[in-house]
Amino acid sequence: MKKQLFFIAVLTIIGLSANAQTAYITNFNDNTVSVINVATNNDTATITVGSNPWGVSVSPDGNKVYIANEHSASVSVINAATNTVTATITVGSYPGGISVSPDGRKIYVANSSDNTVNVINSATNIVTSTITVGAGPWGVAVSPDCSKIYITNYIDNTVSVIDSATNAVTATIAVGTFPQGVAVSPDGSKLYISNYKSKSVSVINTATNTVTATITVGYNPEGISVSPDGSKIYVVNNGSNTVSVINSTNNTILATIAVGIAPYGVSINADGSKVFVANNNSNSVSVINSVTNTVLATIPVGSGPNAFGNFISIYTIAPPVVGISASSDTICAGTSITLSASGANIYSWSNGLGTSNIVTVKPTVTTTYTVIGTSTGGKDTSSITIYVNPNPTVGISASANAICAGTSATLTANGAVTYSWNNSLGTANPVTIMPTVNTTYNVTATDTNGCTGTASFAINIVTNESPSICMVTTDSASNYKYNVVCWDKTLYSNVDSFIVYRLDVVSAKYLRIGAVSVNSLSEFTDTASGIGGPNGGNPMYSSWFYKLAIRDTCGNIGEESPYHQSMFVQENGSNFSWNAYTVEAGQTNPVTGYSFLRDDNNTGNWHVLANTAGLSATDPNYSSYPNGNWRIDALGFNCAPTMKFTNTQTYLKSHSNTIKLVLTRIENLVSNNEQIEEYPSPANETITIEVPQKATIEILNIQGQLLESFTANKNKTNLDISSFPCGVYVVEAKTEKGIAVRKFVKE
Repeated sequence: MKKQLFFIAVLTIIGLSANAQTAYITNFNDNTVSVINVATNNDTATITVGSNPWGVSVSPDGNKVYIANEHSASVSVINAATNTVTATITVGSYPGGISVSPDGRKIYVANSSDNTVNVINSATNIVTSTITVGAGPWGVAVSPDCSKIYITNYIDNTVSVIDSATNAVTATIAVGTFPQGVAVSPDGSKLYISNYKSKSVSVINTATNTVTATITVGYNPEGISVSPDGSKIYVVNNGSNTVSVINSTNNTILATIAVGIAPYGVSINADGSKVFVANNNSNSVSVINSVTNTVLATIPVGSGPNAFGNFISIYTIAPPVVGISASSDTICAGTSITLSASGANIYSWSNGLGTSNIVTVKPTVTTTYTVIGTSTGGKDTSSITIYVNPNPTVGISASANAICAGTSATLTANGAVTYSWNNSLGTANPVTIMPTVNTTYNVTATDTNGCTGTASFAINIVTNESPSICMVTTDSASNYKYNVVCWDKTLYSNVDSFIVYRLDVVSAKYLRIGAVSVNSLSEFTDTASGIGGPNGGNPMYSSWFYKLAIRDTCGNIGEESPYHQSMFVQENGSNFSWNAYTVEAGQTNPVTGYSFLRDDNNTGNWHVLANTAGLSATDPNYSSYPNGNWRIDALGFNCAPTMKFTNTQTYLKSHSNTIKLVLTRIENLVSNNEQIEEYPSPANETITIEVPQKATIEILNIQGQLLESFTANKNKTNLDISSFPCGVYVVEAKTEKGIAVRKFVKE
C-alpha cells in the first residue's frame, strides 16, 4: 500500500462534444467526484463514490466514467449523462491508477497492495483477468492501438509492459526511483514516466523498451500528461508547487509554472489550449493557458483533490474512415506495387508490412492486404486484393545444340504470344542463326495479360579438345600380353571417336594404331604389333609411348594429348629394374610409388614382395622359385573407363610386363575337346557358364580384381551380374588340365 503521505485523486477531462467538455476530479478526503464544465471553469455537480477515490478514466464515447476507490477496493461506474453511479465492481487491494482502452472495451486497474492489474470487460462490468506485475503497481496507460498496457511499479522502480492479447508481461523496464505517473505519446512511440524521488522524467522508446533520456524536473513529480499534438509534456512537481513544461522534440524544459499547494494531477483539454492541475492541499484546480504558460483561473473543489497519471479527457470525435489506394489491383508476378493507406494517424498492416502508411509489396500470388488505422476517434479496417497474373513459362527449342562452324541452326520460342530476341534477331519466331563463336541467345516473351517471361539457349560451335590419357597398363585378362590405354570420355563433348597413337622409335613419329567410338568402352587394347615394327606395342619387348586425339562430330581431328609412357621391367638374376611410368612435361604424374610382385609358380597367383619409390628391387628368395614370374605395379591411379557415360570399374594400378609369359595351358583343354563357354555377351542381368568337368570359376574385372569365385560341376551355371558396373569382365576356369580364360561385356 502507498504511504498515507500521498493523498491522491485523479483529474480527467471528458467531452460529449468538442464544445461541452467535462472534467471529473476525485476528492480523496470527501469520497466524492467534482464535475467541472471546462468551457466555463464552473463546478457543476458532486457525485458520491466509494472510499478514498483515486484514479479516474472516461470511456472513449464519453458515456461512462470509471473511478478507482482505494480503501473500498472497488471501481465506481458513473453514467456521464446523469452523474449517477450505475455499478460498483470489486477489484484488488488498494486500487490506484485506472485506464480505459482507446477502443472502450476494457478497463485496466492497478492494485498496489496485490501487485496485480485487473482487466474489466466494459460491457459486463466483470473482471475477466488478473495479471501479476511488479511491486507496488500504480500508474496505468494504454497504447493508442490498444496492444500494450504500461504499469509503473513504485516499489521496485520499474515499468511492466503487458501484451493485451495474451495478458502476459512481455518486458520490465528499469526507470527512476518511485515511478508514479505514466503517459503515452499520441503516436505510441514514446512513454513518459514521472519518478517521484528522482526528480526526473524517464523517456522510453516503446519499440525497444529502453530508456532513451532522463529529464530533470522539480521536486516529487507526480502527474504527467502529453499534449494532443504530442509536442509538449506537462509534469506536476508536488514538492515544488509547480508544473514543468517539456519540449518533446529535444527533451528540454520550456517553462516552469507556479500553481497551488501540493499539485498532483494534470490533464489537457481537447484542443490543447488549457491545462488543468489538481492542487491537493489547496482544494482547488488551476487552469493554465498553454500558449502563455500562465494560470487563467483557480476553481474550488472538494477536500484533497489529486490527479495521478495523465488521464486525458476523451471527447466525441468521429471514428476514422480508412482506405487503401493502389495504381492497379492487377499485376504480373514479380512486379512491385505501392499501397497507400489514408484516413488515420497510426497504421498497422497485415502480412508483416509494418506501420508506415505507404508500403511496397511484391506478391507472387493473388493476395489480400489489410490495414488497421487508429486515430483519436478509434479504429477502422480496410482491405485491398492485389490479383497476380503468372508470368509465362517461356522455352526455346533448337534444331541443334552444337553446330559446326559455317552452318546454321533454327531457334523456336514458345509459351507466349509475342517475342523479342537479343542479338539483333528482332521479333520473328522462329529465327535462323549462324554464329561463329559460342553464343547464348535470349528471348523476352509477352502473353495476353501483358506479363513477360524470359528464356535463354546456348549454341556451341563444335571445337576440338585435347583429351588426356588416364593410364596405360598391361591387360591382366590376356595375361599381360597387351598394353591397354584408358581415359574418361565423359569429360568431352561433341565427340565422334577417340584415336590412339603409339611412338615409332625408328621414325620418331606417333603412328595411328586404332580408334574407339564414343559409344564404346573408353579403353583401347594395343594388339597392332605390325605397326611400328614386328613387336610394336609388345609390353614384353619394351616400354611404349602413347597419345590420344579426338575426332569431333564435324570430322575434325584435334590436337594430340600429352604422352604416357608404360613401364618395362627386366631381370638380372635376383635383381630387377624398370623405367619410371612417365607423363609428358606439364602434366601431373599420378604415380605415388611401385609394388614389386611375384607369381610363385606362374599360375596367376600374384602377391606383393615390396613397395618402393625407387626403380629397382631384389627378390632374396629368387632361387627358390625357378618357375616364378615377376612384374611391377605403379600406384596412385584413379581411372574409370566408361561406356555410354556410365561409370564401370576403377583402375588404381598400372601393370608392367611380366618377366616370363604367363602359362594358361588352354591348349590342354582344347586338345581334349573340352571347352568353356559363357553367354550371352554383351549381357545385362545374368550370364550362363558351361564347363566340361568340375572347375573353379573366378570372375575378375579388367584389372584382375577378383569379384566372384565358386565351384562348377559338369553342367550349366547361371550367374547374377545385375550388380556389376558396366564394363569388360574375365571368366577363368581352372581344372586339373589347365586354365581357360574368356571375356564378356556387361551393359
